[in-house]
Amino acid sequence: GLSEGLTEIGVNAFLDCKSLTSVTVPSSVTKVGEQAFKMCVALLKVALPDALATIGNYVFAACLNLKEVNIPSSLKQLPEGMFHDCCALEEVVIPASSTAIGINTFHNCQSLKNVALPAGLTKIGSCAFEWSGLTSVDIPEAVTQIDEKAFSGCSALNNITLPSSIS
Repeated sequence: GLSEGLTEIGVNAFLDCKSLTSVTVPSSVTKVGEQAFKMCVALLKVALPDALATIGNYVFAACLNLKEVNIPSSLKQLPEGMFHDCCALEEVVIPASSTAIGINTFHNCQSLKNVALPAGLTKIGSCAFEWSGLTSVDIPEAVTQIDEKAFSGCSALNNITLPSSIS
C-alpha cells in the first residue's frame, strides 16, 4: 500500500492500473495529481484523508466500478471531471465546506440518484451532472451560478428546486 509519510501522488501515478481494487491515501498526503487514478476500472473503494488540500482534474475519471469514496472536508471546490464516467458511483457526500462543483464533476454518473448539495455551494459548473442518474435535486439558496448543461441529459430528473437567488 501507500506509505505514511508520502506527501504527494503525482499526475497519472496509477493511470490505467486495471487490477487496483481499493486505495487508502495516507493522512500525510496533501496533493493528488491530475488523472492519478483515471481508468482504474477495477477500483471499488477509495479512502481520502481529511487534510487533502489539492486534487487534480479527472482524478477518478473512467473508474467504471467505483462505488465508495469520501470527499475530504478540506476540499473547497470539487475539481473538473473528478468522477467523470464513474458509472457505478451510487452515493457521494459533498462536504459542507464545498462552495463549487467543477465542470464535468459527475458527468455520466448513471448510478448517482441523489446528492445533497451543501448550503454554502455557490456555483455548479457546466455539465457537472450531465447524463447522471439524478432523480431529484434541491439547489441551495447560496447558489448564484448554474452553468450550461449542468443537468443536461438527466432523463430520470423529475424534481428540481431552484433558489430565489438564481436570476
